[in-house]
Amino acid sequence: MKLRNLLFGTMIACAFVACSNDDDPIDNGGGNTDGKTLLQVSPNVIKTKAAIAGKDFKVYVIDNAGNVVAEGKANEAFAVPTEAEGNVEIVVLKNMPETFGSGTDADKKITKKSDLLAAIDFSETEESFASDPTSSQNTAFYKVSILRGEKNMLGYSTAEVEKESGNNLDAAITTSIPAYRNVSWIDLERVTLVENPKYPNAKFEIDEAFILNARRYSHMAADSYTIWPVTEFVDDNYLCGVDYDTYANWDEEANEIAPGEKYITTIAKDNFKDYVHDANVVPAEAKGYKKPIGKVIDGKFVKVTLPREDANNSRTFKPEWAASFFTYENTDKSNPTLLVVKGIYTYTNAEGHRIPANPEPRYYTIEVGKLITSGIIDLSQFGIKDISEIVGVRRNIQYNVSLNVSGPGSKNPLIPGTEEITYMDASVTLVPWGRVSQEETIE
Repeated sequence: MKLRNLLFGTMIACAFVACSNDDDPIDNGGGNTDGKTLLQVSPNVIKTKAAIAGKDFKVYVIDNAGNVVAEGKANEAFAVPTEAEGNVEIVVLKNMPETFGSGTDADKKITKKSDLLAAIDFSETEESFASDPTSSQNTAFYKVSILRGEKNMLGYSTAEVEKESGNNLDAAITTSIPAYRNVSWIDLERVTLVENPKYPNAKFEIDEAFILNARRYSHMAADSYTIWPVTEFVDDNYLCGVDYDTYANWDEEANEIAPGEKYITTIAKDNFKDYVHDANVVPAEAKGYKKPIGKVIDGKFVKVTLPREDANNSRTFKPEWAASFFTYENTDKSNPTLLVVKGIYTYTNAEGHRIPANPEPRYYTIEVGKLITSGIIDLSQFGIKDISEIVGVRRNIQYNVSLNVSGPGSKNPLIPGTEEITYMDASVTLVPWGRVSQEETIE
């Protein structure tokens, strides 16, 4: 009798220990007739046009120790090893740069969750207007429990899962899980010359637009379970649409004239990288952070002067070419990413003379994301409740910038005008992508 009781007690204790391990997979025997444990994930990039759902996305499975234990293509069922069963995390990435883990080179092979969070360097592939963009993309991390012997599915409707006799990894998710680009899209939507009695008969010849103080790096993904996490890589390295000597001269002058009014902090030479392509190239998808602003007539690029004599003296110009830039996230309000419009501003004085007689370039600087005025955006797609939650330059957001020019601007793009008061009014509007509008008026 004592021996039998001892055996029963041992059996109960063993059963209790086996059931108490939450990481152990459960074998339901389910709808997978091959008996393999399968995983299938459906992602979809958030954008204005219809997305190519799941194309070339890569799914990674991470265990509780932070090891990558399985990987496969999105929208396809793939077998996972026993290490990928039980409680795990899933993330989906796309368009990892060549410097990122390739899975073939032993030195680059992705083996840890930390590898998926590594920094990536901005490159031309991030500048993509295509319906299937080449820019780097990612989803949030999802905590799920993969069942042994089942077809485990994430990002599908209940009907789709039932049709496959699968295991729904998250019943609350009934559509493709959202993926977001790591870049923002800054678009100079229009430039308007505003009448100002202080500067009668003013004219503004638009020259070019360029970016200053854009972050050089981003994290490939963010260690977060929110659907639109920040992937910003915070350091002192920046990309600019001018060469270093040009920037250094501006910075030196700004430090002498008005150091307390600078839009951005000084960028050290070792942390500065110019991102300038041939400024004479004007295709609709021109690359780089410096671009001419104008129009094409008979195959030739020409500058535009406001008011426009070729358009019934219209005081507004909507750039047809090369008015867009792609940048990584920068949420630092004290050191923002800048969009600068360069041009020649003149007016007529009381004696009828054009002022200045020998005009020099003037600059109109916009702190991107500072004055967002409206948005065309499904906030639920970004997991937020109000546009005010968008701070600075955020990824997968299109910033439509409208510039109102009402005066001579500044001689130096790093500070407001000194000899003349600089007035600027820029408005930004949000849209999916999400898209926001920013409008500023500068005198």
